[in-house]
Amino acid sequence: MDRAQLLQHFDTLAETPDAVAKLRTFVLDLAVRGRLVPQASKPEKDAAWQKFCRELDERVYNPESPALFEIPDGWRWVVLDAIAEPCGQKKPEKRFTYIDVGAIDNVRGAITPDVQVLDAHEAPSRARKLVRSNSVIYSTVRPYLRNIAVIEKEFHPPAIVSTAFAVLHPKPFLNSRFLFHWLRSAPFQEDVAAKMKGVAYPAISDSEFWECPIPVPPPEEQRRIVAKVGELLALCDELEARQTAVREHRVRIVRSALDHLTAAKDEQDFRKHSAFILQHSSFIFEDVPALRQAILSLAVQGRLVPQDLSEGNATALIERINEAKRKLVQDGRLRKLEMSSAVEEGEPSWQLPPSWLWTRLTDVFDVRDGTHDTPKYVAQGFPLVTSKNLYTGKLDMTDVKFISTEDHTKICERSKVDREDNLFAMIGSIGNPAVVDVEPEFSIKNVALFKYYSRSLSEPRFLHLYLTFAAQRMREVAAGGVQSFVSLGFLRQYPFPLPPLAEQQRIVAKVDELMRWCDALESRLTAAQTTATHLLDATLRQILAT
Repeated sequence: MDRAQLLQHFDTLAETPDAVAKLRTFVLDLAVRGRLVPQASKPEKDAAWQKFCRELDERVYNPESPALFEIPDGWRWVVLDAIAEPCGQKKPEKRFTYIDVGAIDNVRGAITPDVQVLDAHEAPSRARKLVRSNSVIYSTVRPYLRNIAVIEKEFHPPAIVSTAFAVLHPKPFLNSRFLFHWLRSAPFQEDVAAKMKGVAYPAISDSEFWECPIPVPPPEEQRRIVAKVGELLALCDELEARQTAVREHRVRIVRSALDHLTAAKDEQDFRKHSAFILQHSSFIFEDVPALRQAILSLAVQGRLVPQDLSEGNATALIERINEAKRKLVQDGRLRKLEMSSAVEEGEPSWQLPPSWLWTRLTDVFDVRDGTHDTPKYVAQGFPLVTSKNLYTGKLDMTDVKFISTEDHTKICERSKVDREDNLFAMIGSIGNPAVVDVEPEFSIKNVALFKYYSRSLSEPRFLHLYLTFAAQRMREVAAGGVQSFVSLGFLRQYPFPLPPLAEQQRIVAKVDELMRWCDALESRLTAAQTTATHLLDATLRQILAT
């Protein structure tokens, strides 16, 4: 396989998300099977290789050892113990360079420059194994099986590696980089995985590791394989960089186009950016998450559906909501609320249609919160919903803890949850709003509750889509150190664009329609990626079989 072939297949299948990773694996697979470069036509003259072959015939090679795959004539299946040896172990007696699993550059297969230099009294108990220049170290503990490196130089002070590594010092006929490539190859990784023991940190024992097989080509072919692998993996790096650059460029265009559309100053500007998006829809619509957010942005700006003057205006609606609030106060079901301040220029706001009105969330909704304490949990009782139960816009009750009737009643005195209320996580993963769509009673903790002064004057799903849109901005300004949060006061005073009630309902219907379209688009893109992945796999298998 050469550069032209790799480019040909990559260009055809580059849109597959893991194309480059699979190509890297494929290159190693070809290399260790003897399929990457032609075999030598003349017998190998290397004296060390000839000596090794004689020793194999006499005492090392076991013809009954199972082979992982067929190898070319002139290659030999042997165990690791036949082609490399450890460098010994000792407890550090003086200053030394310490190499642990964190000191491996997994891309280059080399040691990072910032290894530790320690005094003997600082030596960890696992600092025991010696290495020399040209040694290959292999981590025998999962999840670090890819922590493999060639020791390319002598360290000063001398290096000692962790006992988490097997140290292989190749015999004279074995190229250390060929050994490195074999240890990274899929056949070897699979063989090791099958022999590992343990649950938390599975590992392969030293004795089993040294009995693992390796296919060994003649030395000159090893050198040609290593050179070709280096060339093709460098090409993979180049292709990956190109792929990343193309995708980042697309993302910038998509985000810029959608940002310009949602920030359009007037109808003419809006139409101009709409035309650009339609013209470039073939790749703009590939970024479905950005498209969803743009739909929400247009919805809450009043640009998703046309206005209808016969539906009234938000000023009349807020007056009716205020009347409902006064009735609740008179009946003793609501304490008197202070008037909120007007939304000022510079707050998160934009130009609204004439029939809309900037308000604050507390003007339109009764914003409360659940308990911030941790009640005593019981085996059976009332569910206690926390932020972890709000997921992808829905209330997930599959993993909840329960509290007593007494604690539930106490929490409900200030925050009783009813069907069609909106919930909003206030701490940690802020947002994830959900409309309550279940009947069983439950309590809430560290969750904001949006109730209605009048259900007939409110559209819960419009509030839900606005909270979904606003959550990203809220997360950016959230307070807190280790765990961010938004306060109840912050939520109450957060600006809210209020449309006429009938328009709210039309907006919700249109958003539902467009989100179903996004779901279908996402499914098609996923199916296309799956098809490309299968095509890539089939192409690579076909090349391997020829």
